[in-house]
Amino acid sequence: KIDTIEDISKYNNELFDNNMVGISSINNQIEDLIKKIRSIFEVDEFIESDLNVLQSNRQIGIFENIKHDLENSIISLNNHEPLDLVIYNYEQANMKLAKILGNGNEYDFLDDLFKNFCVGK
Repeated sequence: KIDTIEDISKYNNELFDNNMVGISSINNQIEDLIKKIRSIFEVDEFIESDLNVLQSNRQIGIFENIKHDLENSIISLNNHEPLDLVIYNYEQANMKLAKILGNGNEYDFLDDLFKNFCVGK
C-alpha cells in the first residue's frame, strides 16, 4: 500500500517505469503526479515559450464559442436531454475547431472577414 511508504519519490523512482506514478492521497503527496503531468504535456516549456497559440481575436472568439458549445453539451448530457441535442452542441464545437485548424470551409472565413465591411456607392 503506497500510503504506508514514507518517501514516495524514492519508491516511484525505484519501482515504477516512466509511465507510472505512485501517490498518497491520505498524506497529500501528489507532487510526483503533478511533475509527471507537467512533463507529459511539456507545461513548463509551453509557458516559457513565446508561442502564440491563438493568433487573432477571431480565433479567441471561436475558442470561446467552442467552450460554450462543449459546456452546453455536457449540461444537456447531465440533464438527460435527448442525445441529438447533446450531439448537436458537440458537432457545433467540432465544426468551429475545424475552422481554426484549417479544415473548415474557406468561404466561411472570407464571410467572417468581410461581413463588417460596407460595400456601396
